[in-house]
Amino acid sequence: MYSLRVILAFALVCSMVACTSKPKRSKSKNSGTTGSSATGRASSTPGAAGAGQVFLTALGRIVATDATRTAVRFSDSAALGGLGGDWTALAGYGATDAVLAQAQGAGIRSTQARYAVTAGTGPAVTGPVVTVLSGGQDPAAVKTALTAKGWTADGDRLVAPAAAGGAYPMVRAIGSDVLMGRDAALLATADQAKSLAADPVLRSLAECLGGVVVAQYADTPADTIAVGALRSGDGRTHAVVCSAWPSPSAAQGAAAAQKTAYWSYRSPIDGQTPIAAQFDEVTVTVTGSVVRVDSVVARPDVVLDAFTGQRLPYLRFQ
Repeated sequence: MYSLRVILAFALVCSMVACTSKPKRSKSKNSGTTGSSATGRASSTPGAAGAGQVFLTALGRIVATDATRTAVRFSDSAALGGLGGDWTALAGYGATDAVLAQAQGAGIRSTQARYAVTAGTGPAVTGPVVTVLSGGQDPAAVKTALTAKGWTADGDRLVAPAAAGGAYPMVRAIGSDVLMGRDAALLATADQAKSLAADPVLRSLAECLGGVVVAQYADTPADTIAVGALRSGDGRTHAVVCSAWPSPSAAQGAAAAQKTAYWSYRSPIDGQTPIAAQFDEVTVTVTGSVVRVDSVVARPDVVLDAFTGQRLPYLRFQ
């Protein structure tokens, strides 16, 4: 399962690109939504900023805190189900296996959600803090199932008994949505101005990813990175890698380095396989302080595995 890969991958640190000798980079604190273009090539790739912003909508459902800003997983479940093949297997990606396991027997229909988004799970993070399953849920069924398991009502929330275990001790079923979390404050309806969608760096990266149907983001001790995958109009699978930098000049330098790295980098845990064998037709562009790398891949999980395995060329996680 994908979340198991995540746990194993994050345990490997100094054997990966994260422990290269590149100096620690300053964290970006601006949105970078304006500025010069790219590395000499204009971006005409699919899913550019402005296209299908379901990811931004999902970010708007989560209250921005130090914990939720660390990492995000997302899946546009409705879109993934319609694409078939390798895409369908990723329909629950935004919920993580821990959430899916807890949902069993709880009346939660994770596979029927319009989209799923989890915040607070990623590199150097101990576990998720909140998950939103948007759409496709039956609150009455959830309340009945959890009450039968010994959960008790606290306002419009259900609280697990002390011995219940599971990733989340609280569930809020409202309308056709289910929110699962550790903190009652995170289960509240998010004020858009105080949500993850309003965080300038996260928003700029979400806009950079564009119309991806599956995504992962991490604000790591080194770099701030978001990746995703989408299918273009010609049926090919595109991987998108976006990174935020302290300034437009820093982004230009990072773009040039990434462009070179995609041709020269060899993964230390893939038998020294050239990364170019996985990412084809690489295009690197810059908008303000954000670098966007678009490429053609064989499967949507190629970029997700490179992210969780910390094998993205040039980018660092530690």
